[in-house]
Amino acid sequence: MTNTKLPDAELHVMQAIWQMAAPVTIGGVLAALRPEKDWKPQTLTTLFTRLVARGLLRKEGEGKGREHKYYPLLTQEEYLQRETERFIEHTHEGSVLSLIASLRGAKMSAQELEELRDFVKQSLEGS
Repeated sequence: MTNTKLPDAELHVMQAIWQMAAPVTIGGVLAALRPEKDWKPQTLTTLFTRLVARGLLRKEGEGKGREHKYYPLLTQEEYLQRETERFIEHTHEGSVLSLIASLRGAKMSAQELEELRDFVKQSLEGS
């Protein structure tokens, strides 16, 4: 499996796939994306081919491309975890504290701050 950040178009396709029940087809994903993306079937076929090559999708079936069935090889949560770890490593030199400190200027609601406090408390109790 690749260890690089997905380009926006490929991430958009994967997000649609994660919202659907596996297996998916190119036609099914095309229909799901149609309200916001007016991609041609060939565009989506190219993106699926890239995702298979990156090791994010498994392809099954014979015949025409839109008849193939595709299965995601990682969950959205696994992808987010991997990308967050990569971001922290490359941008914050591996320091979670640096990441949190950079959020100091971000606008966080009282509820988000409470959730963060609960997360830290639970993490301390679990260690």
